[in-house]
Amino acid sequence: MDNLTQFPEANSEISVEALVKANEILRKSQTAGYQTAASGGFPLAPQSLQTLWETEDYADDEIALWPMIKKTPVQNTLHEANVITSYGNFLDPFIAEGGGGTESAATVEKRTVRVKYLAEKISVTDPLAMLGLSDGSQGLQFATEQAMKSLTRKIEASLLHADSDANPLAYDGIIKQIATNGNTKDMLGASLDPKDLLRAAWTLKDRDHSNVSHVLCSLRTEAYLKEYAEQFKRGKFEGSGDIRIGDTGLEIVGPGRSAKVVGVPFLNSRNYAPLNTGNVGNAPVPGAAAAPFMAAAATSRFGASDAGEYVYRFVGVRAGDGGGIAAPVAFAAATVAAGESVRLDIGNGTGVTYWRIYRTTKNGDIGTSSLIAQIPINALGGAGTTRFTDLNLTRPEGEIVIMANMPSIEFVQYLDLIRRPLSDNQTTTKNALLMLFGAPFVKKPRQSLIIKNIASPDIGF
Repeated sequence: MDNLTQFPEANSEISVEALVKANEILRKSQTAGYQTAASGGFPLAPQSLQTLWETEDYADDEIALWPMIKKTPVQNTLHEANVITSYGNFLDPFIAEGGGGTESAATVEKRTVRVKYLAEKISVTDPLAMLGLSDGSQGLQFATEQAMKSLTRKIEASLLHADSDANPLAYDGIIKQIATNGNTKDMLGASLDPKDLLRAAWTLKDRDHSNVSHVLCSLRTEAYLKEYAEQFKRGKFEGSGDIRIGDTGLEIVGPGRSAKVVGVPFLNSRNYAPLNTGNVGNAPVPGAAAAPFMAAAATSRFGASDAGEYVYRFVGVRAGDGGGIAAPVAFAAATVAAGESVRLDIGNGTGVTYWRIYRTTKNGDIGTSSLIAQIPINALGGAGTTRFTDLNLTRPEGEIVIMANMPSIEFVQYLDLIRRPLSDNQTTTKNALLMLFGAPFVKKPRQSLIIKNIASPDIGF
């Protein structure tokens, strides 16, 4: 029996030898093109790693959002969704006797999201490939697993903070998709009262018919909320009436259902794209930085309590193939008064796609720097000069909380995560890409809320 056409009819008797032969036929072919696999099942073609990925990223407790977000398979790189924004005109339903009524049609809005390409490159030399099995699977497997962890961390951060205005190759992260629709509350550096979360959940329900399912916050904020709930805890699952802690974790008591509080490490901008001490990859070459210029601005959010000295640093990023990050460059210290803005002019240099702007806390040392903006190169400062004006819209010490309706947020995914071999270019190094095709999609952004610039809670450290 050389193929399945020779398999016996149904209900016929079959020998053990025939079953073994059928099993061999049904197995994955061990030959593809000119390459012949070894007995260990060395991958021949683009290999789906979706199952392995689920194992790897769940093992890393820093990855919180990616396992939570719903994955929706799509068939095209441009995904469309129809969202009902209104069931009809909110008119009086009364009619006169014999009347025909007033037509009222539902409003449907077509929303789209474009799939983006994400990748992590693997390069395995012969000595590493020869470790373990002679077919190289152990060395390649080790490199794949490490690259998967690196890629997953980058995806976790980009799900939150990515900005297509800064990097045209990127998608817009969840924060930008929600904030673009105006659902943002700015705490202006004030502390978060735990009851603020309850008020926000009920406001979203009252205004936008939203049931908040998750409260995404930094680990410091999660610890603060746990401390708050613990002081009221008396039984198996009790709390203050608005924030409870028990066997199923921490939650706030929202309208309709409770919302689970989840600590997301990469939500804190201090943990996103940390400053590099040196050039990484094919680093761009930034130009010089002019001295900061302070000027009065009617829209400034530098208040009297914010007046003081700040140090800004910028990092040039080269996006795409052969990308890299430049070493940070510091501006001279800026002394800012209440009501002022800070203007920064940066020479675009060579190979820069966009800038990451970092700022210290008031009168803080360089170690207090946090990411406050990602901006594309521009010529607002003149030819070849990017200009950025800081109005204190993002505070380095500020925390972010996302009141999220997670059922309306998904990751549209085109194909599984795969490993695709690259051309060896007549070298003894094996090169491959881990590739993922997808994008986050907030279908109902009005049903979630960003609370930003929250004073970092004091938890005793």
